[in-house]
Amino acid sequence: MRLLYDVPTPLLVLLLFVAMVAAIEGAQRLGTRLDAETWGRSIDVFVAISGATLALLGLMLAFSFSMSVARFEKRMGLLLKEANTIVRVNMLADLLVPKQREHLHALLRQYAEHRIAFLTVGHDEEREQRAIDQANGVQAQIWPIVATAENYREPHTVGLLTLAPAVTDMATTARERQDARATRVPEEVLWMLFALAVLGSAAVAYTFGASRHGGRLFTFALAVLVCMVVYIIIDLDRPRRGLMRIDPAPLQEALALIGR
Repeated sequence: MRLLYDVPTPLLVLLLFVAMVAAIEGAQRLGTRLDAETWGRSIDVFVAISGATLALLGLMLAFSFSMSVARFEKRMGLLLKEANTIVRVNMLADLLVPKQREHLHALLRQYAEHRIAFLTVGHDEEREQRAIDQANGVQAQIWPIVATAENYREPHTVGLLTLAPAVTDMATTARERQDARATRVPEEVLWMLFALAVLGSAAVAYTFGASRHGGRLFTFALAVLVCMVVYIIIDLDRPRRGLMRIDPAPLQEALALIGR
């Protein structure tokens, strides 16, 4: 289910804003048709329904924002973790004899470059998968160097027990980053949020119309504010594009340290 994820964020939010404005206009005009006597008898009901709808909308916005922020922070944390594991493998490469050490450093540079590419390719599944495959290919060359005991300086056992877990952690963290990339705010949650935004603005506009309040400033301001929050929610959930992107600097710094 990638329908919403593939639509550019500005276009998605613009469509939501248009839908909210249309709902406001339609509901407010419909509300003006309600006669004053009926409005006087039902005012408490309308106000209660409008308040409940807005409260539910606020709850849904808070819930969605929390999910989006949590996923963004997880991706950032995994990026830092992967950079640290690459630096750790680079440092432990000194346990190898010179020939294998230089070979490992060369492979580690390629690996770091592919992992940076995995982040910086943006919303391009083909290039992203290519970066994953290239990193996995380099990873497959790194492990034999680590697993070959005679390549270690004395004592062999100490070197193997130190470097092998670091390389394993590096591979595990890479898989965790790839899994986190695919973990997003469920589309069902976003659809529910959009529906509540439209219904909430319509409920408020209908109440305004029924009360003969001709202004639309407050209802339009509500639509703008809701759309701004929705934009942030979606943007946080898409860290490879938009305004709030994950900075590849930790991996770039790790790449600069390899071989030093």
